[in-house]
Amino acid sequence: MKKLKNFNGYAFFVAVMRELDPPFRTKILDQLKEKSPLLVRLYDEFEFIYNDLMRLDKKSAQIVLREIPEQDWLSAWKLTNEPLKTYLLKCMSDRKRTDFEEAFAIFNKTKLPRPQVVAKQAHIARKIKTMLSQGKISMKSKRFV
Repeated sequence: MKKLKNFNGYAFFVAVMRELDPPFRTKILDQLKEKSPLLVRLYDEFEFIYNDLMRLDKKSAQIVLREIPEQDWLSAWKLTNEPLKTYLLKCMSDRKRTDFEEAFAIFNKTKLPRPQVVAKQAHIARKIKTMLSQGKISMKSKRFV
């Protein structure tokens, strides 16, 4: 059997849980709260991650881009993968896209430690998770609810 390198059991747990139907997922999490509160906390923390922005519908992505300060986006953008950058830029108006790209060209000259950028991405993900739970935005996939 091939040995798994860098297997992350928590990430696997979150990935499996995200695929379950929402009522069943809730039932499992409620039962786990008593037996493994740490596991439930980890699930809550990683249920929605920055790269899940790709799963927002276009209207929701536009709302998120407006609601979250540009300074946060500029920081997070440094480690944003190309498919996500492309998706988010397509969700911006032409003027907003041009302004953002110009601002990033200037901001990108600033050195930021990787942990600071990752922390900013996590901060954005938490804000989006809150907006999702409040019903202000929605996902392309209905399985996230």
